[in-house]
Amino acid sequence: MQRSLILLLLSALGLRADGVADLRAALSRLQGTTTLKGTLEVKRWNRNGEGKEAIERSGHASAWVEDGPQGLRMFWDRNLLGQVGQEVRAIRKDPNAKNPATTGLGALSPKLVTEQINAAEVVAGQLEHANFQTESREIWQGRPARVLTFGLTVKGLSDRDRKYVKDFTGTAQIWIDEDGTPLASTTKVSLKGRAFLVVSFNQEQEESSAYQKVGDRLVCVRTELTSAGSGAGEKGKTHNVTTFAIQ
Repeated sequence: MQRSLILLLLSALGLRADGVADLRAALSRLQGTTTLKGTLEVKRWNRNGEGKEAIERSGHASAWVEDGPQGLRMFWDRNLLGQVGQEVRAIRKDPNAKNPATTGLGALSPKLVTEQINAAEVVAGQLEHANFQTESREIWQGRPARVLTFGLTVKGLSDRDRKYVKDFTGTAQIWIDEDGTPLASTTKVSLKGRAFLVVSFNQEQEESSAYQKVGDRLVCVRTELTSAGSGAGEKGKTHNVTTFAIQ
C-alpha cells in the first residue's frame, strides 16, 4: 500500500515536471477572446553599408489599439499623421530626407499588432520547429520560473529560403510559471549560405520578449530584436523595440 502511494506521488511529480506539456496546455487555454485596449509603440533603427557611405534610418510611432467582439481597431494621433504629411512633402524635394514618422508608421501593420496581442499563437508556432533540450528552475523578476531550452531547426524557414542556407544554428528559451504560462522568451539564430552560386551571406539575430496574461489572452508587452548580416558586399544592422502598454 505504501509502495503504491510512493509510486503514485512520484508519477504525479514527474507529470508536473513536464514543462513542455504544461506550456502546450497553457497555450491551448489562451484563446485571446478577452477585450484588450492599450498603446502599441514601435522604435526602428537600421544601418546599411559602412563608413561615410553608410545609410542610417530610424523611426518611431505609436497607435491606440482595441481588440474585442467587433474586431481589431487602430487609431493614430493627428500629430503623427501631420508629421507624416510633412515628411512626404520633404522627400519630394529631397529623396534622402529623413522620415522617422513614416518609417515608424509603416511598421505598425495589422500583422505586428496581432502578434503582439495574441502572443500565444506566436509561441505555439515556435514550438512547431523546435526540439526540446533541457528544463531548469530559476528566479525570473523575483518569482519562481521554469526555463525550457529548445534547439531550433531549419524547417522553420520556407522551402525557397532553406535551399540557400548551408549552415544553421538556433536556440530558444522560454520562461514559464508553475501553470505553464509564458513569462518571457529569447531566440538566437545564426545562418550562413549562398544564393545563385556566387553570393555568400550570413546573418546573426537575437530576439527577446516579455509577456503578460490578460484574461485568456497572452500579450507580448515588449520585444527587442537585434540583427546583423552581410551579403553581396554589403553589411547591415537592425535594432527594433516594440512595446504594448495595457490600459
